[in-house]
Amino acid sequence: MTPKKEWLNILKEAEQSPLSQKEFCKLHGIEYLAFRHRRNLFLREKKANQLLPEVRRFIPIEIETPKTLSEPKSSKMIEIQLPYGIILRIPAHESA
Repeated sequence: MTPKKEWLNILKEAEQSPLSQKEFCKLHGIEYLAFRHRRNLFLREKKANQLLPEVRRFIPIEIETPKTLSEPKSSKMIEIQLPYGIILRIPAHESA
């Protein structure tokens, strides 16, 4: 079992226990500050995972393309700045 899974089991057991967190840690030989640190990490991770569907949702966009190939292409670009310095550039076509 990975340390993460072990901690998850410990945290679940502590949550179901009638003991206080300090009493639970003392009874199981767990350092209280380490227990609190792990608990806070898991709570933050759980909250972040709940937000992911909102954050990672794609928004559809429609871009009109030239009606014929003989029309000159525009040099204009749609630029989308993403996290971590990623820039997405898409050619934009002017409609008549």
